[in-house]
Amino acid sequence: MEENTCLPAPIPPGQRPNLEAPAAGLALRRLTITLALALALTGCDSPSESATVSALPPKVKIAQPLQRQTTEWDEYTGRVEAVNAVDVRARVSGYLDKVNFTAGAKVGKGDLLFQIDPRPFKAQLNYAVAELERAKTKRDLAKNDLARAENLLRAKAISTEEYDARNKGLREADAAVNSAEANVYTAKLNLDYTEIRAPIAGRIGRERVTAGNLVNAGGEATLLTTIVSTDPVYVYVDADEQSVLKYRRQSQRLNNGSADLKGTPAQLAVADETGFPHQGRLDYVAPSEDPAT
Repeated sequence: MEENTCLPAPIPPGQRPNLEAPAAGLALRRLTITLALALALTGCDSPSESATVSALPPKVKIAQPLQRQTTEWDEYTGRVEAVNAVDVRARVSGYLDKVNFTAGAKVGKGDLLFQIDPRPFKAQLNYAVAELERAKTKRDLAKNDLARAENLLRAKAISTEEYDARNKGLREADAAVNSAEANVYTAKLNLDYTEIRAPIAGRIGRERVTAGNLVNAGGEATLLTTIVSTDPVYVYVDADEQSVLKYRRQSQRLNNGSADLKGTPAQLAVADETGFPHQGRLDYVAPSEDPAT
């Protein structure tokens, strides 16, 4: 190993002191030698100390790397819609007697919402029941006539034509009974339809028609109110084509070639929530694209 040694610079021959000089000259020479030594010592710094200072590494904070699985997420702005939505309309025409709910309230399936005046429909039901009884009485009479005709035919007291007429009369009476029973069933249905009940559970809107108004059925059925289900709900988002293709490719790699995205996890947050606290799953991907986007 080489050592750097700092020695005083040699005095040039022309500047060497003359010891035989007079006293004044001797003092000048001493001053010259002192200055030369001082200059030589001042210009000599230790190279090893400078190298040591410059070689010190900077202070750096270190940490062990973290290893964990990550999931790639995409965020979309969606719109919430009800899974089930029903427009409640009248199924029979009549005057509205009462409204049996509060606008905006939650209703259960089968709850009574509106009442149409049932008196005309009760009268129709009574008339249909009476017609059914009359048809049954005629059928019983036709059965008795046919039984007597069979006995008379065996005794050859009536012709075959008359027997056939009584047999067809019984068949006609049976048809009349069936028709009357259908009328009774229709009358009962119309009477039941005067009570308008909730077809689904959910949250109901306001009444579109107040009590005392005439409501119509059929093709111009009066809209009375609307009901939407609240749990669960659908969330519709508009995803770009590249994202959908990416999801399908990933599904093919993970699901043995299947590109079906149904069941893919999804999370939802409404406007005033932080994070995505609501859990859901992908249920449907539209088979068509919007060419305007």
